[in-house]
Amino acid sequence: MTLKESKFKQRGQGRIFVQCEEDIQKVRFIILELDPDEYTYLPEELITVYTNTLENPAELVDLRKFEIDINELTEECIRNGIWIWCVGDTT
Repeated sequence: MTLKESKFKQRGQGRIFVQCEEDIQKVRFIILELDPDEYTYLPEELITVYTNTLENPAELVDLRKFEIDINELTEECIRNGIWIWCVGDTT
């Protein structure tokens, strides 16, 4: 099943959450494979472990020029056994 394209908005805000620390590098590698050009714009702090609590609320980060199809990214992560949650401004 192919989902309609949905991209993070450039100069918007967003965050990519994963389940554990090891998944951060795995998702970075998947982004590199999916779109090497966009990878150069990937904000260092965009991908983080989900720990949203009252003491540690999740904050969105500035996406600057980064723009990737989050549905395609999510599908590829699921294929690789990685739980992922993309939130933020999308087109």
